[in-house]
Amino acid sequence: MSSPTVPQGEPNAGTIPTTEKRSEISCTPLVPPVSFSENLLSEVANFDCGAESYETEVADWIRAPRGKGGALDDMANNKTQVWLYRTAANELVGYGSLGQTAWRWDNPKKGPWVPIYVIPFLGVQTPFKKQPPGPKDQRYSHRILDDLIYKAVTHSNKHRLLGLCVHPENESAIAFYKRFNFAEYTLNKQGYLRMVLDLHGSTGSAPFPPQTS
Repeated sequence: MSSPTVPQGEPNAGTIPTTEKRSEISCTPLVPPVSFSENLLSEVANFDCGAESYETEVADWIRAPRGKGGALDDMANNKTQVWLYRTAANELVGYGSLGQTAWRWDNPKKGPWVPIYVIPFLGVQTPFKKQPPGPKDQRYSHRILDDLIYKAVTHSNKHRLLGLCVHPENESAIAFYKRFNFAEYTLNKQGYLRMVLDLHGSTGSAPFPPQTS
């Protein structure tokens, strides 16, 4: 479990950028992500994406050592996949994750249980929020979510739905996911807002196409 109060696939899936300028970062593009592992735990030891409770749980999940209910445990127990995203200047921008679970669909109380993809957590470190300047679709948060959606679309299991959960007070995150056509679905038992994206008919486009020699 990624939290004593939030089941696998049910946590706050995102942290949303502030408007503060971040002159101390390079603003260089993201490079292809690397798969997270225990060997990289020291690199996320200081991961910070804000002081709100729904932000600190995002940081706690990726920083947790084995046995503490974090990313490493979900990777081992639930086959969750986790990736770290860095800039071309080797700055750690954030991370994303993708797992599988089951939700009732399309009636949250009476619908049949349907296997879906889920984004357990997505986090962007504070200095990289709302960055780099320019079009929103080139921001780091946008590129990371683009990549997670692409990974879901191209996954071998071909589930139709991609779900995530957001703290209901995190209005910026809710608006962010709606820009990607995630729709509000229902509240889970912990009071988090479930949002869902229908992947049907989507082919996706690779945010990080293979490099050619």
